[in-house]
Amino acid sequence: MTDAIDEHRGPRTGATLAQVALRVGVSLNTVSRSLRAPHTVRPELKRRIDAVMEEVGYVPNRVAGALAGIRSDLVGVVVTSLFHSEFAAVVEGLQAGLLERDLQVMLGNTHYDPEQEWRIVRSMLSWRPAGVAIVGVDHHPRAAGLLAASGVPVVEMWDAGGEAIDSTVGMDHDAIGRAQADHLVVRRCRRLAFLGSLRPHDARARKRCQGAAAVVAEAGLPPLAVRTA
Repeated sequence: MTDAIDEHRGPRTGATLAQVALRVGVSLNTVSRSLRAPHTVRPELKRRIDAVMEEVGYVPNRVAGALAGIRSDLVGVVVTSLFHSEFAAVVEGLQAGLLERDLQVMLGNTHYDPEQEWRIVRSMLSWRPAGVAIVGVDHHPRAAGLLAASGVPVVEMWDAGGEAIDSTVGMDHDAIGRAQADHLVVRRCRRLAFLGSLRPHDARARKRCQGAAAVVAEAGLPPLAVRTA
């Protein structure tokens, strides 16, 4: 049980940071810094330390690091669905970019369920992630509160039509709905319909529908017909 919480010893292995330091010929503190703050160690020394760690089979204990207040090399990615190919593509792109920076994706799928979102966010933050990327800007209040108070960099994806916790990368879905409806109105279309999926907690689809409905009303046309899957 001691090994499981000793940050100087790899989990389920006898290899220790002290052994690594002895083989490399540096102090224990230097080896520890190469794990916690690699940018503070010379690149050639970092490569030597990494090589010895691999040789002796040392595996950093991430749980112990989190307990010690150290951020992990994990980045939490929270999506609302993996059924739609666009979300899978986003995860693939994030993973490719993060791997180049020696970071790993920790994935959570909410299935458009706010309660599930809150549970996922709470669990991810317990691992002290290096950052969190989450779909949307409309979150469960508890999830939003945890993210805002965490001190962890947060990127909200796929929606820019709301107040950001930290930063956003996305589009204004209300503006998209308005642009789509306006495109048809100026072409003298008089009976417009919204066809799509309006799940109870799909805020982005709801914003597109509301934007289109607003343009239709402003043009004095019959109310927008809504057909959902």
